[in-house]
Amino acid sequence: MKYIATLIIVVIAFSCELAKMSQSGHKLTTMDKQFLALDTTSGVHDFQIDFIDKQSWKLRAIFPKKDVQGSKILVIALHWAGGGETYKVFSECLVAPAFAKKNAIVLVPDAENDIWYSPKNEKRILKLIQLANKNWNIDSKKVIIMGYSNGGNGAWYFVEHYPELFQAAIPMASAYPINGQKIEVPLFVIHGVNDELFDINRTRLWVEEAQKENKKIVFKRIPGLSHFEACNYLPALKEAVEWLP
Repeated sequence: MKYIATLIIVVIAFSCELAKMSQSGHKLTTMDKQFLALDTTSGVHDFQIDFIDKQSWKLRAIFPKKDVQGSKILVIALHWAGGGETYKVFSECLVAPAFAKKNAIVLVPDAENDIWYSPKNEKRILKLIQLANKNWNIDSKKVIIMGYSNGGNGAWYFVEHYPELFQAAIPMASAYPINGQKIEVPLFVIHGVNDELFDINRTRLWVEEAQKENKKIVFKRIPGLSHFEACNYLPALKEAVEWLP
């Protein structure tokens, strides 16, 4: 009975949302309807969606408490290299605790052992942001992208190529060459001093190059940490979350 009652509540809420959008002139596509059918109750949800590019895609979503009023921040969190359950580990040890106090919807997709700016992943991330902005109660001017290692490089890439979509970015343990490109979005760049995969001095030079054109870039050096201690960067990530505009 409890399950049936919960299902009825979800169906009623979904129907009300559809009616409200229809009355406001918000045209719903088939993809919108499938997106709106996702469970957005407070807490952690693991989805396997197939409507963005007609291929199965794993995605973790964290929704804030329903009693928090106002539009939400949208956080796109890109994990380090790997597949399988990597995106869940990344979410549990870094992303979820760092953004726990924010009125944010946090989306942690699976890169499927690929780089985040491969054509497939680029298309998926852009569509995911579009659907979330259109169909959920999100302030489209407060979209954050962050990531670690492969995900940190992805965060750089997306703010370089799509600055109009993001309020800020938090690249962690990254190595993304600027090559003279202007980065307009505020950044909080986090890097371990003992990073043995991406040398901090190389990353520092790229950050300094970007800072010439953008004074809203912070470079946070973390003493004692290597590249393969990602979960130990949580205090630094919490500091970056507090820094967000």
